[in-house]
Amino acid sequence: MSYPVHETDLYPPLAGHLEALGYAVHAEVRGTDIAALRDGRLTAVEMKLRFNLDVVLQAVNRQAAADEVYIAVPMRGTRREPPRWRAVRALLVRLGIGVFFVRFHRLLPPVVETALPPGNAAARKRTAAGKAMLREMEGRKKNFNTGGSSGRPLVTAYRTEALLIAHLLAQAGVLSPAELRARGACKSCGPVLLKNYYGWFERVARGRYRLAAEGEKALRDYAEVIAAITLR
Repeated sequence: MSYPVHETDLYPPLAGHLEALGYAVHAEVRGTDIAALRDGRLTAVEMKLRFNLDVVLQAVNRQAAADEVYIAVPMRGTRREPPRWRAVRALLVRLGIGVFFVRFHRLLPPVVETALPPGNAAARKRTAAGKAMLREMEGRKKNFNTGGSSGRPLVTAYRTEALLIAHLLAQAGVLSPAELRARGACKSCGPVLLKNYYGWFERVARGRYRLAAEGEKALRDYAEVIAAITLR
């Protein structure tokens, strides 16, 4: 595989590596490139094409939410370490931040290497930011995003809930929030319908909703997501 030119090139090998270790992996969770959960512990990974101050500050910020934090950067397969690695490593050791090298070879698949484990990962009380990340991951049901991507809508927990509501309305026609909940919609489907953030729904009477034209288009655009979240 050629050397990466986009951060998204780092995501497939990193996600595959973490999944092989038993993590449940989600991309782009509340601004974090990769959020991974295993045995109740939350790991955050920030991806960059090279070390810079921005990614270090991002990683420090993620420490408020995650139990352990990594920075992931690409490396050519034959290169031993990035420029000024000794100084960078010393800084990250002080900060308790780990590092993944994603090694790209011309004729072989990328390989993920733990260049530096994170610092003290002793259990600590879950912060509000960490709880919010876990709620978002749980609400998404499944990962439909690519870490490091920008400029396209993310499949968030909120969008997932709205898509399920749209699917149920497409099946039944006109429903109330209570009827939607009985069919498997989220407990907060009432506010989702009332706010109608995406313009997918139409109120036909007090407490009664149907699918709008934009909602029908969303079902087509997100057909893969609908198939996954409605799979029994």
